[in-house]
Amino acid sequence: MTTTHHLPAGKAAADVYAVDVTPESAGWGHSSLRVLELPAGGWHAFDTGDSEWIVLPLSGGCTRRGRRRHVPARRARASSAG
Repeated sequence: MTTTHHLPAGKAAADVYAVDVTPESAGWGHSSLRVLELPAGGWHAFDTGDSEWIVLPLSGGCTRRGRRRHVPARRARASSAG
């Protein structure tokens, strides 16, 4: 059974990713989902381009290496009540 919200194991695998769901394949506007299974001490590199990324270890941990960009926080607008 395949629905728009269910992909059977292996159905969304691509290249080195156990899961690789793109906006085009899911019918979403922007977000993607990639799952990468690494052994202890393993590593993976990819170009983020102009996209924002979140790395979420499902077990273990990770270290991010690469160029950092500083994005200044926006100032909250002051509001007055009354």
